[in-house]
Order: sequence, then C-alpha cells, then structure tokens
Amino acid sequence: MFCPYFCFLINNWGNHHFFAMGTLNLYSAREVVTINSNYSNLTEEIVIAAKESLVAANATKENIIATQAQVNAAANELAAKIEAIKAAMSHTLNVTEAGWATLCLGFNAEIPTNNGFKAYVVSEVTKGAVTLTQVQGVLPANEAIIVEAPKGEYNFLMSADAATEIAENHLEGTINDECIEGPAYILGIYEGVVGLYNAALDKNATGGAGDTHFISYANKAYLPADAVPAALQGAASFSFRYEGTTSIEEVETENA
Repeated sequence: MFCPYFCFLINNWGNHHFFAMGTLNLYSAREVVTINSNYSNLTEEIVIAAKESLVAANATKENIIATQAQVNAAANELAAKIEAIKAAMSHTLNVTEAGWATLCLGFNAEIPTNNGFKAYVVSEVTKGAVTLTQVQGVLPANEAIIVEAPKGEYNFLMSADAATEIAENHLEGTINDECIEGPAYILGIYEGVVGLYNAALDKNATGGAGDTHFISYANKAYLPADAVPAALQGAASFSFRYEGTTSIEEVETENA
C-alpha cells in the first residue's frame, strides 16, 4: 500500500529535516547538533564552576583552620603571660615540720596572720644569740625575714600599699639563686636547736667547686658575717631570742 507519510520522509531526508509526530517542532540536524553542543558546554561550565567553588571552599576552610590555630596560639601565649604575672605577684612559702623558714621577696607583700604565722627580723646580734623582732602588716620588698609557723603553705600576695623600711634588720636575702661570699650564717637545726649556723663554703665566685662562697637559694635569707660584731667573728652559730613587736603598717615609701 502506498504511504504518503513515508514518501514525505524520504523526500525530505535529503534536506535533513525531521518531523516530530504529535508536535509542530521541526529541527534540522545542524540545530540538533548545536543544541547538544550548547548542552555539553553548559554542563562543562557547571562542572568547572563547581570545582572552582570546591577549591575556594577548601581554601576558606584552610584559612579558618589557620586563623583558629593563630587564635589558639595567641590564647596560650596570653595564658602563659597571665601565669607569669601571677607568679611575679605572689609567692607560696612552704614551712616544713621544723616550723621555721626564711624568706625574701621582690615585692611588697601582706604578711599572713593565719595559723599562728609569725615573721621576724634580726634586730641585734649578741654573744651566742640574735634578737628576733616580730614584724606585721606589709613586708617591704627585698626585706629578709625569719618565719616561725606550723607546717603548711602560706601565700604572700603583692600589696598595693606601700610599706615602711625596717630600721634594724641585719638579715640579707636573695630573690634568685645567688653565689654569696662567706662567711655567713643560714637557718638550721642542730641537735634539736634552731638557729643560724655557719654556711658551708663549698663554691667559688662563679658557682664552681671552691671554699669561699655558698649558694643562697631564691627567696631565702641569711646573716652576713659583717653584721656580726668583731668580738663575735668566728662564732659557730647563734640561737634565737625574742624581743618586742615592730609594726610596719606605716606608709612612707613607694611600693617596690
């Protein structure tokens, strides 16, 4: 049977036209290729854009991570500085079972009053003994003291108040470990007797082995030999004798 529609397709095949049944659309082969090409180009552009977005996102993520690392480092550095400031503004004194200690601080500090804590300066050196005079209130910076207290830890906090210098105190102290020339006397106990005893001179001026110096450790006190009267030079030790109470609450000098 003759089919006019089939003839129509054949007759128009050479013109490269296609008729879509049920529609009014008529596309040439060249137009179809163009559409497919445009679709491919569009898809490629979308893929490229997606890749670029992903790269940018990764870069942003890396920047965020790097920034967070910098923030963390800065926070750690700040925390370390705060701890250093705290350490510079306070000191914890550990008193052993012996019940005695020495102390010298580089800042004005309130003397503790809890738990029977007492602080003394050496106001006089006499034959066989040194006189301990109690001090209270704000301890001046670089003032060396002898402490009598029950075993425990005692906190010294920097004071905003100024403190008066103590008129008579033969003790000296060190803020850091220091090689001190002898002779000198340091806190000790011998046969149950607490006192100031000759420091063993086993160092030289540079801290090496020798017989002229000793190490005075950080925040410790000692009695230098030049504080001892000439007639008493060479004494092996000095026991303690109590006398009076000196208040150092007056404000006369700037806070050190």
